Amino acid sequence: MVQRNIIKIDKSLCNGCTLCVKACTEGALEMVDGFAKLIDEKYCDGFGACISECQPGALKIEQREAAPFDEKAAEAHREQQNIKEENNKQINWPIKLNLVSAEAPFFKNSEIYIVSDCVPFAMKNFHDTILKDKSALIVSCPKFDSIESHRDKLKKIIENSNPKSITVVQMEIPCCNDIYKFVENVIESSKMNVPCHKIIVGLDGSVKIIY
Repeated sequence: MVQRNIIKIDKSLCNGCTLCVKACTEGALEMVDGFAKLIDEKYCDGFGACISECQPGALKIEQREAAPFDEKAAEAHREQQNIKEENNKQINWPIKLNLVSAEAPFFKNSEIYIVSDCVPFAMKNFHDTILKDKSALIVSCPKFDSIESHRDKLKKIIENSNPKSITVVQMEIPCCNDIYKFVENVIESSKMNVPCHKIIVGLDGSVKIIY
């Protein structure tokens, strides 16, 4: 342990936008449960390149006892992160409707997929079959998440990001029917001209309907 500069995160101010994670060239920050987190002290060089990206001011540099910065370990870690990112078709974290930020930059001009949370479990190879490259993903359960309470948030996402399209992916069960109607109504209230598509997945994981 050495006395040095290292990043400090105020979780109460973090809005989950992920900008600091992308700005950290060493890969020292990751999103955990919707908030930025320093995953290992030895990956943080203490320069604070991430701070200027944090609009809520949740990040600052403090001087304290910490593990010394390990440049080789950080480089190896970042290489592993790059491999994961190359193989990942989704571009955002968090993904839950109740956790995503309406101002998150990954929604900007993207193709947004709003997915009932049972779908990825029922459908083998969900990412490869459904998601297009670099799609923004929102996951919600129309039965248990009280999606109506997030109407204003989804409207702000649409108005702020001007998405290329929104695709609702749901199961072929009655409790999923409300999610498509909900999204259609929000798009209409936003006055944005956003194409809305629908994919229905069967209980056996197969795609039943696309329109």
